[in-house]
Amino acid sequence: MEKTGHKITNNDRYKIIDMYNSGKTAKEISEILLHKVSTIYSIIKVYQKENRIEKKYKGGLKNKKFKPEYENFIYNKLQEDCRLTLRKLSDLLSDKYNIKLSTSTIQRCCCKFFYNIKPINNSHIIKNDEQSIVSRKEYSAKFAELRAEFSDSDFYFIDEVSLSVTVRSAVSKERSGGNPNAFSTRIRVRNVSTVCAINCDGFALFQKSITAFTQENFSNFLLDLTENLKKQEKTKGVFVLDSSRTISDRNIINFISERGFSVIYTPPYSPYLNPVGNLSTRVIGLTPRMISNSEDELFDNIDKAFSTVTEPECKVYFEDMLKYLDKSSKGESITL
Repeated sequence: MEKTGHKITNNDRYKIIDMYNSGKTAKEISEILLHKVSTIYSIIKVYQKENRIEKKYKGGLKNKKFKPEYENFIYNKLQEDCRLTLRKLSDLLSDKYNIKLSTSTIQRCCCKFFYNIKPINNSHIIKNDEQSIVSRKEYSAKFAELRAEFSDSDFYFIDEVSLSVTVRSAVSKERSGGNPNAFSTRIRVRNVSTVCAINCDGFALFQKSITAFTQENFSNFLLDLTENLKKQEKTKGVFVLDSSRTISDRNIINFISERGFSVIYTPPYSPYLNPVGNLSTRVIGLTPRMISNSEDELFDNIDKAFSTVTEPECKVYFEDMLKYLDKSSKGESITL
């Protein structure tokens, strides 16, 4: 029995064309997928003439005043800040091109998925006062002692990387009692917190949360890391943590030390001594290259951006850290 009043999805359209290319007739395809024969014929005809399978988007920009450069301008602005309202975009267009377009016209241009990714608390304060220089010098001496005992791959740098992710859906709806032209209500802001452990060979462990990692969660991460390394027959190593992540639970310290690992802390105001921070820059740079057409795809791509870190990249991060460590050992002031 044929389906009536049923919209054919793009997935069905691909099935129809696959069957057609494999030699099946429109009637045979109709009997298999339970769609009208006339509909099957129409889809095949479009494929033959236009080489198009997916449904054609209806509507769009029909304003004769609207030029492609205006659409590119709007697209670039939303890439920079997807929270811009339609009215604000109209004002920006007016300032740039001396043309006034209605917000409804601009809305028809905003039929794509936009997003922004920004680091949270990435503007680390770097101090070069006497106390900071001394603490960095002491840390570099301690690190040098440990390097004489451990190989470079035995140092596991651990830190939290937090990102603010703002997404703007392709459709905007009116707020209750509000003006749909003044707001884009389908904007969501989420914070993605990740804790990463890397050494010069690559990732050791990665965990993600939509809330900030508490001290308890961070401690559990260290326990998981220790267990994972044990399964890999890693019997010794050094966990390098940020000074703000001091572990107060002696049970956790004992658990880690019993398995051959020790913990050291980077000095305050010295983010460059922990290479994990470079990952946020990497993710922000890599994610836009991955096509994201929905919120779910975007968050999947953020995971991929973290997980695809390579051994050569980690070696570069480690070598950069060593350069700053050398300056610290000499008591030099450091600027980024």
